Amino acid sequence: TVATPALWVIHDHDTVIFLFGTSHLLPEGLRWFDGPVKAAFDTADTLVLETVMPDDPAAIAPLIRQLGLNPPDRRLTDQLPPKVLTQLETVAGQVGLPMAALDTMRPWLAGTTIAVTSLTQLGFDPRHGAEEVLKTQARAAGKTIMGLETPGQQFGFFASLPPAEETALLAATLNDFGKLRQESGALIDDWARGDVEKVGERLNESMSTTPLLARVLIDDRNARWAEWIAARLAK
Repeated sequence: TVATPALWVIHDHDTVIFLFGTSHLLPEGLRWFDGPVKAAFDTADTLVLETVMPDDPAAIAPLIRQLGLNPPDRRLTDQLPPKVLTQLETVAGQVGLPMAALDTMRPWLAGTTIAVTSLTQLGFDPRHGAEEVLKTQARAAGKTIMGLETPGQQFGFFASLPPAEETALLAATLNDFGKLRQESGALIDDWARGDVEKVGERLNESMSTTPLLARVLIDDRNARWAEWIAARLAK
């Protein structure tokens, strides 16, 4: 399948920036690194990602322990309302995640772990995701690679949420689990067609129950990234 994802160009007299909305997990066989995206990549001297994750997953283990795990005397199951706990036990069984492992996690990490595990089981793989492909291609071409944020900052966005919002994130993940297969496939289809309006609608709807998270993950970061773009154009 040949995809035509959205691509924007921002330029002044001496700088050209291509703005590409990526998907972190993609199915194998989707041809998106082609056409205008490949042409833009070939003309660029620098690849700028949200963050440059280390190749060795063990390198982020200290961050996970610091920002994603409960203290030894605290368990996830003690922090959740009965309804959310029941949902968690059901969903954990469906995706094959042991409750003992989830119990060591803070709500934000449990929610993201369930979501990523579910998507991976559906065939959406970070190894085929846009960032990994672009990073591999950039290294092969000798391009500079840089990140707008550090992994610690990204984990910190979740870890800094108030407890109620963090629990709401987990609850939203569990509530949406039943429609994950249909919704994730539709979202990737919209992305592959470059239908930015549909992609925006779906993402906004998915974050409607966690407004603070939406502000932290989308609004505030967009503002910072816009400032980065303006500064880069000024060079």
